[in-house]
Formats: sequence, C-alpha cells, structure tokens
Amino acid sequence: MNPALKAKIGQMFMVGFEGGTPTDHILHLIKEYQVGGIILFSRNIQTPAQLRNLIHQLQAQACQTDLGLPLLVAIDQEGGIVTRLTRGFTIFPGNMALGAADSEELAGQAAEVMAREMTAVGIQMNLAPILDINTRPDNPGIGVRAYGDNPQRVARMGVAMIKAYQQHGIIATAKHFPGKGDVGVDAHLDLPSIFHSRERLEKVELYPFVAAIRAGVKAIMTSHVYFPGLEEPYSLPSVSTPIAAPETINPSPPHPLVPPLPTWERGTGGKGEGLSAPLPATLSRAITETLLRKKLGFQGVVITDDLEMGAILRYFDLKEAVVRAVEAGADLLLICRDYQRQLEGLQGLYRAVEEGRIGEERISTSFQRILSLKQAFCGKRREGWEGEGRGEAFHSIDPVGTAENRRIAYEVARRAVTLVRNRRGLVPLNTSQYRRPVVFYPKVFTLTQVEEGLEPVTLFSEFRQRYPRAVGFEFDTEPSPDQIQQACAVGREADFILIGSYNGHLKSKQKQLLQELIALQKPIVLMALRNPYDIGEFPEIETCLALYDYHRASIVAGIQVLMGDIQAVGRLPVTMNP
Repeated sequence: MNPALKAKIGQMFMVGFEGGTPTDHILHLIKEYQVGGIILFSRNIQTPAQLRNLIHQLQAQACQTDLGLPLLVAIDQEGGIVTRLTRGFTIFPGNMALGAADSEELAGQAAEVMAREMTAVGIQMNLAPILDINTRPDNPGIGVRAYGDNPQRVARMGVAMIKAYQQHGIIATAKHFPGKGDVGVDAHLDLPSIFHSRERLEKVELYPFVAAIRAGVKAIMTSHVYFPGLEEPYSLPSVSTPIAAPETINPSPPHPLVPPLPTWERGTGGKGEGLSAPLPATLSRAITETLLRKKLGFQGVVITDDLEMGAILRYFDLKEAVVRAVEAGADLLLICRDYQRQLEGLQGLYRAVEEGRIGEERISTSFQRILSLKQAFCGKRREGWEGEGRGEAFHSIDPVGTAENRRIAYEVARRAVTLVRNRRGLVPLNTSQYRRPVVFYPKVFTLTQVEEGLEPVTLFSEFRQRYPRAVGFEFDTEPSPDQIQQACAVGREADFILIGSYNGHLKSKQKQLLQELIALQKPIVLMALRNPYDIGEFPEIETCLALYDYHRASIVAGIQVLMGDIQAVGRLPVTMNP
C-alpha cells in the first residue's frame, strides 16, 4: 500500500494503552502505523508532572514519523463519576450536579477550569460533555452523567460547557449521538435499543445535539445503540431551521434489548441464519452520514465510542466493525485497550481499501477533518514536543489543583445540593438533641482516591468532624445478609441515623438494608450520593437530600446543609416520585 495512504489510515485511529510510561506497543503503533490519537485513562495517570512527561514522550515519538503530525490526546474528564484526572487536579461534581445548580455561567466556569488543567499537561481533547437526556431512572450507564431529563436544560448546559472548553483550547466532544439516555442495558456489556418513533427522537433526543452543532462543537461521538426509528427514510429540517421546543418528557416503560425473535451469532459480523444484527448508530450510515452530516449539517470530526465494547463485539468481528464504522461516516476509530485488536482494526481497514470496498477519497476526507482539528488545536504546541526533553518544554497555561479552582468546584457542589424533603424539620440538625448518631455510608472504590496526601473523605469522616460522638458503619453497595444484620444491630442503638445511599434504586440488597433501617423507626436523614432516584424509592424517609456526587466537595456541602451552615438551593433536574 502507498505509504502516504497507510499513514492517513493510521491517523483515523485513537488508541489506549496500559501504564504510566510509554509501552513498546504504543510506541510501535505511533512509529509504524502513525496512529492519530491517544486516549488516556486513570491507569495512565499518577501525578500532573508524570502525565505531562508521558504526553511529551508520546508527542516526541509522533513528531519523528513521516507525517510528523502531533497526536490528538483525549480523555474522559466529565466530572463526577467519570473523572480521570484526580491526584493533584481539581475534582468537579458531574453533570447532574450542574443541572441541579442550573447555571450556565457556573457550567462555563467549571469547563474553563477543567480546560486549563487539561491543557497544562498537554491534553487537547475532552470526550465530553454528555448530551444524553436521562429519561430512564434504571439507565445503568448514564444517570448522573446527564444534566437531567429536560432537553432544553441539557442543551443549555451542554452548549455553555462546549463554548468554554473550546475557547480555552480543548476540543469538546458531544456524546453519545443520537442519545442513549433512555436505555436499560449498558452498552459495555450488550447492545441496547431505543424504539421511540422518529418524531419523538427528533423532538427530544436530538434536540441538544442540534444546539451543540449550532454552537460549533468540533467533535461528536456516536453511540452503540440501535435506533430502528432512524433506519428508515426520513425528512428532518436543515440545521438552519429554528429548534422547536421539546415536548414534556415522561419516563418510558422498559424496552426489550432487541426484537425478541431473531438470534444473532456472536462475532459473525451480524450474519447468521440469514439474519442481520441490528446496527448500532456507530455502524449506521443512515444515522451518521445521512442524519448527522447531511440533515443536521455537522462538518466536524465524528468519533466512535470504544469499539471493544460488548454492544459491538457480541455481534461483530472487530475488523468488520471498523470498516462498517468508516462506511457509516466515522472519522476517528476508538479502540481503548487491547493491542492485538488495535492491530486487527488497522489491518482490517487496510484490506478494505486495498480491495476497493472503501475508496481512497473516503480516507482522505476523514484525514482532512482530523488534520484541520489538529491544526486548530495542536499546532501551537508542536515546537515544544520536538527534541529530547523530558517534559520541561511544556509551559503550563495555569497550575492545576489551585485553591481558586477548588473553590469553583465547591461552588458547583454547594449550589447543587437539593433538599428534596424536610417533613420533620430535621434540617438544620439539632445536634444537642441526639447522643448516639450513627452514619451508614457506602464503600465506594472511588472514595479511596487520595487528594493531595489527605485521608479520603467519606460521609462519616466529614460528619464526625462536626459530631465527634458519631459512630460509622460502612456497607458494601450490595451488602450481604450478615452485613445487613450487623447494620440493624448498630442501628438499634442509635437515636439518629444518617444514611448515604449509592444507586440504591438499582441495587436490591442495598434497598433491603435501607428498608430494615427504616423499620427501626428512628429519625433518619437520607443523602443520595449518586443518582437522586434513590429518594423516590423510599417515600417513608421524610428528610432527604440529593448530592449527585460522592467526592469531597459534594460531601462537605451536603454536611454543611444538614448542619444549617448554608441553605440548599439546588433543584431536582429529573422527574421522580416526590
């Protein structure tokens, strides 16, 4: 194959790798295949200085290739539960907290801080914000990652963050087109489906993406979700048509995973028994090329979600998935972990071009889009990547994790806290009334993230700062029968109970634990540390706060509201039982 064409194909791949230093595998992919992008995960990140040095080494390798183009370095830095930059960086509450605060100005400030901290270490692309509308409480993959369940709110907040990211040097990526807020299956495991009519999808799911396109978003990520309503011929208004106000959204009933009759063979490219597997949006030309490009007018870079996810690999061979994604209109192909699969994907696309299935002009079109993005967001930094330096060539725009940055993160947390119920007037808490308070708090791995050498902050540790007599009981998010029994024994001795729930509406054993504690008939305050839908599951609890997040700023703000230091001003951004 023509080396120039081979290099253009390599630019269409964004890959991940293991560890905090460049591996032989990733260096080989950069040098021999000229892959165009790198995606970073927590597994690659230790400290800001280490990360800056890592990116410098990868960029130096890229600048020595025939093309000499810098890498697009991307990360999922959404805030909240999807936060890759932790130690030494500023940890922000996530999108639903911003939705509860409902301030475009504050959303822009949060995005600006995250952008400055990303550019300081050499990251140019954030795979955020999420523009999914979370209309299903049992959605396993979105939940608090969404701004809420109202299309207008999602559009307003998303556009505010997109503008701030891109004004401060970070490529924003709207995801997951055309929306995955109404699924009941995690695409990491299997293929979800959304069976709404085309008319509903146009008025609801697509609404924030149209707003993002008009705001100039530079990249859009497609979802691994099947949309039969968008696969048939349709007519949509052009991007110049005013956006119609969306309809009122009601949570939909559960949908089946896929139509119940056919059975598809795993890894066959969707061909088995004469049937075709339903196409996820990522592999659908009707959705990517016709809808996104032609009807909605998007001219930026289309990136796939990770092609190693179960929604793809359960039904498609990876090589076939790569080719179909390009045929559908994708520019940047994301393969996040496995080196052999990354090689398979590259070889599969080489073969498709050599056999004439995909034309050279199609490859050149995607290459030009990627090149334009790099020229706009990477060109000013290339000089600092060349040579044998160890990262000193990077000149941080701003230091990271500063007191001012943390203040803005706290402001998001403070304005998000929502007092959903206060029927007994327990908030503010009368500390002199209770002698034996007990805090039941979930064991969540992310809570063990150490910030700046401090002990991890939990609901119990923060409450005890104010109430030294408090007793703590840590429970698994799916507690065992023995743990539930032990919790009840501790609860019987309490005269006040504070419970931190963590997606209790989705976890049957956690529900059981809370119901057993409710049965003790003690004064109880519930703090929902992730999805606020937990509150709707327990109408018997008369005092409930939604925090939307379990990192330090949110827990501190929640305790301050409980103690009466500050007022709760957040409002629920989702519909649920009162």
